Amino acid sequence: MNILVTGGAGYKGLKLAEALLERGHRVTVLDNFMYGYDAALFLFRYPLVSFVKKDIRNIEKADVADHDVVFHLAGISGYPACEANAHSAQAINVGGTEKLLSCMDGRQLMVYASTTSIYGQVGTLCTEDTPIQPASLYAITKYEGEKLSCQYSPSVAFRFATIYGVAPKMRWDLMPNDFVMRAVQERSLVLFDSRACDVSPPRRRDCGLPDGARELRPDDRPRLQRRLRAGQPLEASARRGNQKQWTSRSSTRRCRISTSAISSSTSTGSPRWASCRERRCRKASRNSSGCSGSSDPRRLTG
Repeated sequence: MNILVTGGAGYKGLKLAEALLERGHRVTVLDNFMYGYDAALFLFRYPLVSFVKKDIRNIEKADVADHDVVFHLAGISGYPACEANAHSAQAINVGGTEKLLSCMDGRQLMVYASTTSIYGQVGTLCTEDTPIQPASLYAITKYEGEKLSCQYSPSVAFRFATIYGVAPKMRWDLMPNDFVMRAVQERSLVLFDSRACDVSPPRRRDCGLPDGARELRPDDRPRLQRRLRAGQPLEASARRGNQKQWTSRSSTRRCRISTSAISSSTSTGSPRWASCRERRCRKASRNSSGCSGSSDPRRLTG
C-alpha cells in the first residue's frame, strides 16, 4: 500500500513510518522538519521511503492523490506548546486538518491521531461513550480536528493516552520519559504534588535500581507525609550505617525522593556510594565530616 504519514518526522511518526516500511509498504513522510533531519536519517536504509518537506497548512491534492491511507499526526502536541502558541495551535491542529481533508477524494482512508485529553478530568475509566469535556486549548483543537475527520468517510480516530518510550526523535516533556531520564541521570525524582507521595514507591525491578539499594519502607511514608502537611518539603538524603535521614528543605517547595536508594555496606564493610549526596560531597572538603578523606570526595563515611 502507498501510505502518507503527516508529521512523520516526529516522536510517533518516525516509529510508525519504520513499522510500515518493515511490513513492505511504500511510505511518504510529510513534515516541516522544524527540528532538523537528523532523527529521520535512519529511514534512508529503506528503499520504499520518500520525504516531502511541507507545512500541513500548505498541503496540496498532488501530495495526497497517489496514496491509499493517510495517517494524520501533524500538529502542535501537548498543553504547554499549545498555550504558548495559541494561534498556531488553532491554525495547524484545526486548519491544517481541514486543508488535508479538502485534498482527499474519498478513496483514501483517513487515520486521525486524537487524544484522551478531550475527556477532561473524569476520574474514571473512559470509553467512547464518556462525555467530552475538553479543558485545554490542546484538547479543544484536537477534538475539533477529530470532528472534522469523522465527517469524512472512510475515517477512524484514535484517542491516544500518554505515549512513552525510546524513539529516534525523543520527547523529554512526557512524564514517563522525564522520570526515567532523571532516575537514571540524577538518581532522584522531583514531585511537585505532595499527594503523589501517597502512592506506592517505585520497585527496584521497575526502575533498575542498583544491587544493594533498598526501596522506601512503609514506615518512611507517614513521617514524610507529616512533614509535608506541616509545609516542610523534604529531601531524602544518604544514610550512614543503618539510619535513613529526612532533611527539611525550606528553600524549595518540592519533594525529592531518592531512586538510587539508600546505600548499604558491602560484605567487606566498605560503604557503597550514595549518589543522592554526590553534589554536596563534591563541594565539601575531603576532610569534612560528611565525606571521607579518600581520594574520591563522593565516598561517604560509614
